[in-house]
Amino acid sequence: IPCKIGNEDIDVVLDSGSRRSIIGEELAKNLNLTPAETNVCLRVVNNSIVKPIGVVTVPVTFKSSTFMVDALVVSKFPYKLLCGLDFLDKTNAELNFRTKSVKIGSDTYKIKDTFFKSSDKVFVCQDSVIPAYSEAMVPVMSGTEFGTRVLEPAPHVLEKFGTLVCGTLVDFQNNCSVVRMMNPTNHRVLIPRNTT
Repeated sequence: IPCKIGNEDIDVVLDSGSRRSIIGEELAKNLNLTPAETNVCLRVVNNSIVKPIGVVTVPVTFKSSTFMVDALVVSKFPYKLLCGLDFLDKTNAELNFRTKSVKIGSDTYKIKDTFFKSSDKVFVCQDSVIPAYSEAMVPVMSGTEFGTRVLEPAPHVLEKFGTLVCGTLVDFQNNCSVVRMMNPTNHRVLIPRNTT
């Protein structure tokens, strides 16, 4: 969603799968922010560990509200700013998958339609259960070797099961990988094998 940091207009990525907010090292340098030391390490989706450079506090302005975001500084980060659960909780953000919108403070934003479009088909490898109000890593396979790709949400999965495939950077090896799926419902959901 669009926001302003200092004099720079950027699109912020909201990620309910990240406990902490993250800012790219390049943006932190452009804003002349000096990271404070941190003992935090990040475990990313492929289970590897990333050591942040430090932590900064950044004023992030949306339409009518400004929030102070504590963000870990990470080098070679693919986004300028990612706001995680710490931010979503602090701002009482409301994600609405039916209307494809997010409310932060008094402002509501439509989630870009491209977020819900998928260009790569993958198949669920085995029956997978996602508990209520949870996220789970679901094993998937593809008909072709994709390499490292960003898998985008599949709207038909949301409509059929009430779950959302989280936008995920995945590395396919031997045509296999895992994707994050979120279940915002109050009941467990079974995703059958071979679901695309």
